[in-house]
Amino acid sequence: METEKKWYQKTLGIIALLVLFFPVGLYLMWKYSGWKPAVKWIISGIFILLILTNKSETKNEPATQPSPTPQKEVKVEPTNTPKPTQHELDATVKFSEVAFMITNNEDKDWVDCKLELNSGILKGGYVYKTKIMVAKDALIVPFREFTKGDGTRFNAYDTKAQNISISCDIAGGEHGFNYFTIQ
Repeated sequence: METEKKWYQKTLGIIALLVLFFPVGLYLMWKYSGWKPAVKWIISGIFILLILTNKSETKNEPATQPSPTPQKEVKVEPTNTPKPTQHELDATVKFSEVAFMITNNEDKDWVDCKLELNSGILKGGYVYKTKIMVAKDALIVPFREFTKGDGTRFNAYDTKAQNISISCDIAGGEHGFNYFTIQ
């Protein structure tokens, strides 16, 4: 009684494995195929030659780097646009139970200012923006004017003011910043 051969024992399965995964295919050819020994040796010899040829090519060839493709020379001209510089703002910050009083102690106006109350590394604080803080003048900002991005207003009765940062642009392309802790 003959049993049905499995797919890898049949000729098409052996040929497929010889092409796709030759070590297994080579083993199955010798074990299960009914091919003549001369055919098996020829196929085995072809694989041995392919392996040896591939190894000798990689061993004898010097490792070469691909030559870089020539690049078009581009001349970079410096621009006359001044780069903004960081400047520590000279300010005095005072506060009462309901508001901050921030004094610009410098001789230049500050423009496009952002004041941030209780800012942190991982979370943003409450923000107040103003177009100008005049030189040698004070700005009074009530606590309720500071808001979060979602519109939540700062409530001094629920939350303690811990710090305030001031970030403004100054004439001449400078950017100013200072950070104050509240005791």
